[in-house]
Amino acid sequence: MNLSYEMSNEAYHADRTAVSKSWLDRINQSPKHLHHYLTTPPKPQTEALQIGSLAHSLILENDISRYVVTPTFNCGSNAGKQAYLSYLSELDSTAAEALEDSTQGKPKREDMDLCLTKILESQHKITCTQEQLKTVIAIRDAVYQHEAARMILSAGHAEVTSFYVDPDTGVQCKARADWYRPDVGIVADLKSTTDASAVEVARSIAKYRYHVQAAHYLQAFEADKFLFVFFEKEAPYGVAVYDSAEILPWGRAQRKANLTTYARCQMANEWPCYYPEIQSIALPRWAQVADTSVLNDDEKFQLELMRRMGA
Repeated sequence: MNLSYEMSNEAYHADRTAVSKSWLDRINQSPKHLHHYLTTPPKPQTEALQIGSLAHSLILENDISRYVVTPTFNCGSNAGKQAYLSYLSELDSTAAEALEDSTQGKPKREDMDLCLTKILESQHKITCTQEQLKTVIAIRDAVYQHEAARMILSAGHAEVTSFYVDPDTGVQCKARADWYRPDVGIVADLKSTTDASAVEVARSIAKYRYHVQAAHYLQAFEADKFLFVFFEKEAPYGVAVYDSAEILPWGRAQRKANLTTYARCQMANEWPCYYPEIQSIALPRWAQVADTSVLNDDEKFQLELMRRMGA
């Protein structure tokens, strides 16, 4: 493996030479979905994602000075738009002028928001509202008050990138650990949620394939243990830490299947979608039987996850 402690998040996501966990998720749906993802500009963050991202940065860096509370502008009026443009000019007159030129003097709210983000990023700052800052500070404090989370974060390195070749498929892979503890062989990942209870976390694992992430990251860092640190985005900002050990067998199997598909598509330069002809469909075996004793371990795992998900 080749580790980088300095690679930026932007550079990591801009890389198109190695397979990440998000690539595996797309190709799990279909190769065409991955190809579309790689050739389409990313969507802007939603408000829900933004709180998680802001808290994520503060927990890992614990540097409140990077956060800039920006004024609220009413862009429904010309006066509000002009006030916003004046604020941007105070921060970076060159960027503000470029914005006006590119929009013929009629920038939309989203144009100005993007300009503000880019200006602050160039200054290594993060924009937020006063309410967002209050929330992420509360989340940060809750994480560091949690015994297990505090222990994990007491030493180690934030946002470490690993590039490596998967030994089974020969595919170049990558992973970016939120927190890496080489001293004890631990990789930890922060997850924002609305409910950090075990039942809801199991649902999230099934929906977002976090078991595949655990397998992918353990391989990337040659670590012994992958831990999830879940934090809630609303008061009382509950925190829970979960070990991935029991879900790893399924994660490794699905990861291997996804990488094998990727290797074949890459070699043939063909990225098909779903089966082109009419297909019959049936319930999975675990959903058809009343006696669960006839199921194998993988089917029992899927059944339990679906039950927890309310399916």
